[in-house]
Amino acid sequence: VRCPCSNAYNARVRAFADDYRRRGVRVLAVYSSVDESARDVAEHARAQGFEGFPVLRDERLLGADHLHAGVTPQAFVLDRQGVLRYAGRIDDKREADKVTRHDLRAAVDAVLAGKEPPASTPAFGCAIPRTPAG
Repeated sequence: VRCPCSNAYNARVRAFADDYRRRGVRVLAVYSSVDESARDVAEHARAQGFEGFPVLRDERLLGADHLHAGVTPQAFVLDRQGVLRYAGRIDDKREADKVTRHDLRAAVDAVLAGKEPPASTPAFGCAIPRTPAG
């Protein structure tokens, strides 16, 4: 909700979901933070136009811990069998107009084509807080 890096990706996440929904890809947005209420998440998701895909709140960080998520935004690609095939950044630049590598799209395209996805890339962004701020 408050991460400026993650918020810089809101339009790209919407576009990705729109583009890949037609290809049978299920997109989920997961808000992993002990510092954000269900109301904060719902209001943010609505304001950002995330109505086209499920939005989940990982308040106890079970998903983040299971996938070893450390920052937001961070992308994870699972194949039809639930096998993690890619974990990492969405693309190579926070500023959309400077992007030269579309890592998430390349990974999903490879999985859809039955190929090995590119190697996972380190994600960059705001650290996922593991304890409430205070």
